Amino acid sequence: MLAAGADGRLTASGAGQGLWCLPNWPQRGAWAGLCWLSPGESETTRPASGGCATEESWHSGCYSDSIRYVNEDRDRRRLSRAEAKARTRRLLLEAAAQTFARKGFTGASVEEIAEAAGFSIGAVYSNFGNKEELFLELSSSYNRDRITEASAALLEEGVSAPDAVREVSRLVAEAADKDADFALLQAEFWLYAVRNPQVLERMATRMREPREALENLVGQLLERRQAPAGATPDGVATVVASLFEGLVRQRRIDPGQVPDDLFGAALRWLFLGIAADGEAKRA
Repeated sequence: MLAAGADGRLTASGAGQGLWCLPNWPQRGAWAGLCWLSPGESETTRPASGGCATEESWHSGCYSDSIRYVNEDRDRRRLSRAEAKARTRRLLLEAAAQTFARKGFTGASVEEIAEAAGFSIGAVYSNFGNKEELFLELSSSYNRDRITEASAALLEEGVSAPDAVREVSRLVAEAADKDADFALLQAEFWLYAVRNPQVLERMATRMREPREALENLVGQLLERRQAPAGATPDGVATVVASLFEGLVRQRRIDPGQVPDDLFGAALRWLFLGIAADGEAKRA
């Protein structure tokens, strides 16, 4: 009898009804070599032809060999549940980004996103819940990437202050000049969210994760400068995020008013002011 164990592997025990076999089974797929095992029949050697092409060649040897091939094939292709879920989420996010870029947030449908990713609509709902959560995950990922880049520039050992300022300033220029399509999506979603308070609340919740990463970065910079107690990481992080978003928008409107190095210079002014305030309070 053919049975699947707790680990999903196929095993054969005793004798009884089997499955039909197709010729040339190694080339026809993992299931093509399962053969018929007659009641009471014992295992024999698989014929040299390598398959069970005729009625006379049905036998238990082909049957057990085929089970081995099925299990080996399963082992090669098996992903853990976490790996499979991560892969599904990644493909759905990629499809969502492409669909949103083409049709906008409002114009894109869950059905189109699922189809583009090669999944059913149920996969979208089981992994993200709805279209809003898909977009919020994309937006959070975008913000995390920017913060990671800023951390690398500001905290890397051996990098001079002017170089760090230039690298951080580059983030504003790239966001304004190269990510214009995503900015339009963010603006569209913001308008959608302010008209739907429950979405706005979820948006605030989802943005806390990248904001916490920014607070951690700001906290390390404040510690280096012996900042006063009043200059808290969360408060300064809010100012830094507002500077970034405001300068990005202003550069899109009037690029000449926001040169490439302005954001870095603004950060330098901010932290110099904080450091000076700390020194004055310690004097």
